[in-house]
Amino acid sequence: MDKLKGRRALITGGAKRVGRAITTALSNEGVEVVIHYNRSDREAIELRSAIEKGGGKAWTVREEFTDMDSADRLMRSVNEMAGPVDILVNSASSFPERLQREPLKNEFESMMNINAAIPWRLAHLFSQQTAGGDIINLLDTRISGHDLGRTAYFLSKQMLRHLTEELALGLSPRIRVNAIAPGLALPPAGKGIDYFEKLKEEVPLRRYGKPEDISDALIFLLKQEFITGQILFIDGGQHLTGKIYGKTV
Repeated sequence: MDKLKGRRALITGGAKRVGRAITTALSNEGVEVVIHYNRSDREAIELRSAIEKGGGKAWTVREEFTDMDSADRLMRSVNEMAGPVDILVNSASSFPERLQREPLKNEFESMMNINAAIPWRLAHLFSQQTAGGDIINLLDTRISGHDLGRTAYFLSKQMLRHLTEELALGLSPRIRVNAIAPGLALPPAGKGIDYFEKLKEEVPLRRYGKPEDISDALIFLLKQEFITGQILFIDGGQHLTGKIYGKTV
């Protein structure tokens, strides 16, 4: 615990789902957490309250990710509210719930902004306000193949994958940059665990994961100080199969 205790982290999309598990895990390690959210104000406030009741330190900050200026506004608010941070977790993401054979209007621009451009901008703003630290980007096991019908999402996560490696080189030696590519860890919004039961037989480990598997991997990356530019697939081996959730790639 002492290795991370006293550090301060910004977790985008940190109020719900995998972001919430990451926020909780960081707080349990003694990290002060800034919980970014957009529409999840109730969840963010509840999480902050739970952390404070447990003796931790937390702030909440709202920012809608619409364009590159969103990153500047967010980092400015975080610095004014909590001070400089030395851990940045780019967890906020936009995922299309339905397959789209033809792209919706502005879909490409929106996906690229939320899933790649804004994390890239935040990384550079982060590097300007800290002497050293860590960036963790959240990807998707889909980057190991293709996902027809979610092309804009797939390309945006591929871009973030390459940005992870570029940033690892460009920001070294002061800042380490790594990424995590989750697989079946949390059902899509509106679906229950039975959704995973239908898919787990295609996973080499024949089971699905949980959000804590992702947060455990993140804590590992933060504590291992000789790792940068690494992408950890936390997916039970799914990226090795040549299939993405029932579809041959």
